Amino acid sequence: MKVLPLLLLAFAVLGAFAQQARHEDTEVYEPVPKVITSGAVLVEGDGPAEAFRLPDVPGVAVVPRLAEGRKCARSWKISPAVGLDPQFPDVTPRDAQALREWEAMRRAAE
Repeated sequence: MKVLPLLLLAFAVLGAFAQQARHEDTEVYEPVPKVITSGAVLVEGDGPAEAFRLPDVPGVAVVPRLAEGRKCARSWKISPAVGLDPQFPDVTPRDAQALREWEAMRRAAE
């Protein structure tokens, strides 16, 4: 199977997992506001026994896990890069740069 259709199927299975987690009110995954897939890894094979599967999507197994890092105060992304900029310790370096640019524009408008 080509990668793009497989990824779309994986997103469908992951979305179903998130929907189920919302309805089951599980402590581990509650609340589940959205599915973040930036750290997704595509691996060939059956997947681990504990993986989430849908019976009508054979060959796709999803292993959800909590994102690593802290929540950025500006973009709300969970990232290990939050706090790397000492001037803006509650945001990612990318958001720190945006805040610098915004501050420069504000000062220029005064």
